Amino acid sequence: MLRAFVGLSGAVGGLALVVFIGLALILAHGPINLASLAPAIERSLDQRFGDQYVFSLGPTSIGRGANGLGLIVEGLDIKDRSGHSVLSAPTGHVGLDFVSLMMFEVKVKRLEIDKIDLRLTVQPNGSVSLAAAKTPDAVTIDLAPPSSGGSSETNAPLVRLAALIDAITGAAQTVDYIAIGQGHLEIQDQKTGRTAAFDDVDINFDKGERVAGLRISAKGPSGPWSLAAQALGGESRSLNLEARDLSLPDMLLASGRTLPFEADMPISFNLSLQLAGDKTVEDLRGRVSLGAGYFKLDDPDHEPFLIDEASADVRLDPPSKRILAENVQLFAGQTHVVVNGAVAPPAPGEQSWSLDFNGDGAVIGGERPGEQPLAFKTASFQAHYFERDQRFTVDKFAVSGVGANAVLSGEIA
Repeated sequence: MLRAFVGLSGAVGGLALVVFIGLALILAHGPINLASLAPAIERSLDQRFGDQYVFSLGPTSIGRGANGLGLIVEGLDIKDRSGHSVLSAPTGHVGLDFVSLMMFEVKVKRLEIDKIDLRLTVQPNGSVSLAAAKTPDAVTIDLAPPSSGGSSETNAPLVRLAALIDAITGAAQTVDYIAIGQGHLEIQDQKTGRTAAFDDVDINFDKGERVAGLRISAKGPSGPWSLAAQALGGESRSLNLEARDLSLPDMLLASGRTLPFEADMPISFNLSLQLAGDKTVEDLRGRVSLGAGYFKLDDPDHEPFLIDEASADVRLDPPSKRILAENVQLFAGQTHVVVNGAVAPPAPGEQSWSLDFNGDGAVIGGERPGEQPLAFKTASFQAHYFERDQRFTVDKFAVSGVGANAVLSGEIA
């Protein structure tokens, strides 16, 4: 019995080896055309996306792509049920479920879209739309509604975050892997007239059981950057975020927002959020850092302040809903500041965020060459930011030391 089993296993293994070698030899002469498989793949994609869209594939073949052996599609077009193009790309890759294929059923598990052109438009009313097709009948995808101009509820972003985690980790998510590679993105703000272009846009979404990961990277006007997120669904929702060298000007352009200052320091962070069953944040902690750049208030009399680096450890204080910033350090030439503080969201009935920071010592470098730095024993900073009016109010900025004391206040709109 054992000898028969060993013989059968050897025969199956040998047959698989022969098939593999034969397939490799055939692929050496070029891709294998699978035109007859395209309709079944299209039907599977239609079903996987809830029959909301109609997929149309160009010539389909087995060949070697960037990720090895797979199904290569020369031309991919996605239309809505009205027949308008939603997305078009010159090439793509499709991954099929092997177990289903052995049962003579075509079921798409992975979809990769290559060399796509994307156009993000921010309308004057604050709405954001995305265009992913260049055909005359193409329609845009609405990503964000018009800005109401008013203050939203403090917990509204948390409710949306919980819904997002459920959506991408739940059973309703149709495809296990979706990717965009070698893409091009253009962002246009119609209110300010500003534009920006991003090359080498890569987006990867990978879903397992209750866990989903998303990674986005691109090369923009300020250089390459990346953002990665991992979400865990179910009763214990959590989200881990990791960013490298994000550009504040690019983020403001994409969101249609403005701030009462300019800054070009690259932003990096590693944050972990835990949501409770009632969709409130149960825990938030991480680290935020800024690279070399400048900071300038939106004031013609204010000179840019050059920064070498800055960092802070952050965590949430659930009872007060404040974000505590600890060991906040700033380096700028001879300047070295270490403070601790907190950022609090608007209280019920209020419209402003509050900032409160204090430190036991600071060294401020001279403004001109040859000037000696000033040492302070204490430093404090209290301010409010009114998001609706985009107004920043400095309630008090005070420093004290041997032979040097100063107290400042002001407003920037």
